[in-house]
Amino acid sequence: MNRFLELVSRIGAAPVLPDPRIRVLPQDDQSVLRLFPFVDDHPFVVIHPMATDIRRSWPLEHYRTVIGHLLNERFKIVLSGDKSDKHHLALLKSLFDENVYNAGGMLQLNELGALMKKSAFVIAPDTGPLHLARAVGASTIGLYWAPNFINWGPLIRRNNRAIISWDMHCPYCGVIPNQPHPFEPRDQCDHNISFIRNISPDRVISEIDDLLTTVPQTLIYDHT
Repeated sequence: MNRFLELVSRIGAAPVLPDPRIRVLPQDDQSVLRLFPFVDDHPFVVIHPMATDIRRSWPLEHYRTVIGHLLNERFKIVLSGDKSDKHHLALLKSLFDENVYNAGGMLQLNELGALMKKSAFVIAPDTGPLHLARAVGASTIGLYWAPNFINWGPLIRRNNRAIISWDMHCPYCGVIPNQPHPFEPRDQCDHNISFIRNISPDRVISEIDDLLTTVPQTLIYDHT
């Protein structure tokens, strides 16, 4: 129903925003600006590469390709994550000379929301920060394992893109680790491997290019 309402909004019906919205406070904007002075005058992308469950994570080497593409498009990159992610984020940042910033462990949740709202868009696997990005009105590109997308994918697709992995079987034991329901990894398979690893960097880059060409620029670059 929500997606049908979104469709008719394209021909003039009143827009529908069924997703919850979180208001960013001025003091949070100021905190972000002190940490990253460029955010009000240079386009940037927030990438939140880590997830608490490796099965929902995307390999770091894939992010390297995507970041290279974004740098070529003249974006700056802010890598977000908590304190436990700092090592992985530092490793990813070390692959680039400049214009990639490691914000791991630096931001409170309210500040992270403010940063994401100011961004051109956010790239992340299915994590709390991805849902936060949608809630503050940021454009997003989410990387989902198919069962997780069913429950937690975006309701509005206009400026939220979902890339779905249909890789259901564990490559080590052959188990589909979300059977039976609910759509969560279950105890019968404890192999730590990404179930979205087969999403290629080219698929993400294609969604980036499409987002930049089809979403109104006011949604991408209006930071108010």
